[in-house]
Amino acid sequence: MSSITVSYETLLKNLTDKERILVKKHNIIIPQDSWYREAISILKELISAIKKSETLSNKNNDDNYWNRIFTSLGLLLELFGVLEALDLIDKDSLKIFISKLKLIFKGPLLMNDEDNANNLGRNTLFELKLFSRLIKNGYKAQLYYDHPDISFQVDVREYVIECKRLYKPETLIKNTKAALDQLLKYSLNKAMPEGVYARYGIVAVSLSRYIHTGDKLFDASSQDKARERINYEMKKIFNDNKEELLRPFPISVPALIFEYSDRGSIDIPYTYNFIDVHETANGRYSRFKLLMEDLKKLDD
Repeated sequence: MSSITVSYETLLKNLTDKERILVKKHNIIIPQDSWYREAISILKELISAIKKSETLSNKNNDDNYWNRIFTSLGLLLELFGVLEALDLIDKDSLKIFISKLKLIFKGPLLMNDEDNANNLGRNTLFELKLFSRLIKNGYKAQLYYDHPDISFQVDVREYVIECKRLYKPETLIKNTKAALDQLLKYSLNKAMPEGVYARYGIVAVSLSRYIHTGDKLFDASSQDKARERINYEMKKIFNDNKEELLRPFPISVPALIFEYSDRGSIDIPYTYNFIDVHETANGRYSRFKLLMEDLKKLDD
């Protein structure tokens, strides 16, 4: 499980500083109607209440009052994690990163207000979170406008990744197959860059909406309890769908990554981020062990 822990005031200051950089260096002006503006306003109110020793109360009887607070903090923490990679990205990927970053600020604050027409922001956030995680852990990673979504290189090997974020549980198999098809059609057979002698594919799937659509808050007594429960849920999804999921995977795509990211509570608002890497060979010859060795720098 990966987590980012900062004080609310530090989070606000860091995001304010990053926003200033986005405007001055990259000409990104976050729209006034973005979820980000609402989330920042909620963060400021929370900081003010803590300073005054006030108890938060739902004065307007908003059914989503606590949902807005926890979701705001969760999204802002995830955005902060993405923006931490800004100074580490090479020139070519930086242009793509900036264009994709603009998309993140679109869409609703609450996941339960999301639909097929406005889910691009969170879909793109999933992609940039994975990319940023690779960059921050020292991998030579690249972004693309089309296919693949991400690539990274270890020694003479290149890995190409297609990311899919599920909108509903019924699309798990369909979206996984679509990512496989894209890898086979667009990425695995391209000419290899200089110094690369082997290329393998990875499918990365976000399970956040599979587990719930934003109408639940995961409450745990400790990080260990949270890890235990969410790992159980993620492995159950894999095992329940294993045969159908793995059937179409070729040897050239040795891994399926499941990701779960959501807001929750461990005494205070908290962000959960889990990555689970599965071997796809299902008993056949595989390069999975090599991949896991290459991924050893990635935080668990």
